[in-house]
Amino acid sequence: MPSYSIGQAAELLAVSPETVRRWADGGHLSMDRGSSGNRVIDGVSLAAFATERAAGLHPVPDGGALTSVRNSFAGIVTAVRMDDIVAQVEIQSGPHRLVSL
Repeated sequence: MPSYSIGQAAELLAVSPETVRRWADGGHLSMDRGSSGNRVIDGVSLAAFATERAAGLHPVPDGGALTSVRNSFAGIVTAVRMDDIVAQVEIQSGPHRLVSL
């Protein structure tokens, strides 16, 4: 699973990089050091956090109203289910969950 920088995670979660840092410092989001020494977030942890946040377990901070931008879609794949005929993909984009067949 890929690792994400603080800025990339912030974009996927629709918050500021500083909010991601506060969540990490508060123990809500686990971070490691990448090969370059920068703080990175494991993709599995980020997907789980995004799903929990969308379920209301990690609410948007005050003043963090979410807005959509036309022709822009940032999200992270949280689940893939496949069978013989079809595949189902779930994507978490901020508080929104997209399911595609």
